[in-house]
Amino acid sequence: MKFTVTYDGPLPACGRNTRTAEKWDIRKKLHPQLVQLWAENPILKGIQYRPNYSFDAYLKNRPDIKPENFGEQAYIGKLDYCGPITVQKLQCIPLVRQSLDLACSLNILFLRKGEPGNVISESGDIDNRLKTLFDGLKMPSRDDFGVQEAQTSPNPLYTVLQSDALINDVAIRTDRLLAKPDADPLEVRLIIEVHVKVMRMHDANAALLGD
Repeated sequence: MKFTVTYDGPLPACGRNTRTAEKWDIRKKLHPQLVQLWAENPILKGIQYRPNYSFDAYLKNRPDIKPENFGEQAYIGKLDYCGPITVQKLQCIPLVRQSLDLACSLNILFLRKGEPGNVISESGDIDNRLKTLFDGLKMPSRDDFGVQEAQTSPNPLYTVLQSDALINDVAIRTDRLLAKPDADPLEVRLIIEVHVKVMRMHDANAALLGD
C-alpha cells in the first residue's frame, strides 16, 4: 500500500533545541490528510476489527507483541488492530504500527530555500532537519506535552507512525523552493510518499500487500 502526504511550513534542524513546537505543527498539518485517508481508503476501512476473534487468545499466540500496541480494547469479542493508543490522555491512531506488523519506506521530495544539491546550509544539515520531520510523523512521546501546541491537538490524533523505528528505508530528493523572496529560510514543502510494508503476514494485514 502506498499513500502520499504533504507538509508546508518551517523545518529547523533538531539539536540542542528539541523543536517540540515544530513537531506538533507537523502532526497537526498531517492529521486532516490522514483522517481523510482512513475515511476513504477501502483497505483501511476493512482492517480495523476482527469479529469473534479473542484478543487474549491472540496475545497468547504472539508473545512478541506488547498489549499496549493494540490501544484500548473496548470492543468485547473483537480484536481491534487499530485501536487508539493513549499518551498523556491524548488518543493517537498511527497507521504504520506494530499491532499490524507493519513498517514503511519513505520517498521524500524536499523543497527548501537554497541551491539544489546544497545539503549543508545555515539552516542545518538535511539529516538533522529530517530528525525533526521523523519525530513529527510519529505519535508524540510523554516528553512532548510541555508546550502550548500540545493543548490544542486534535483528539484523537491521526499519525503516520507509531514509532520512527518502523522506518526501514528513506530516499531523499532535494530541490529549490520557489517561494517569496522574504520567506522564512527554514520554510519547506515536503511531498512524502509512504510505502507501507507488511513484515509478518496474517489475515488482518494481507490486504496491505498490494500497491
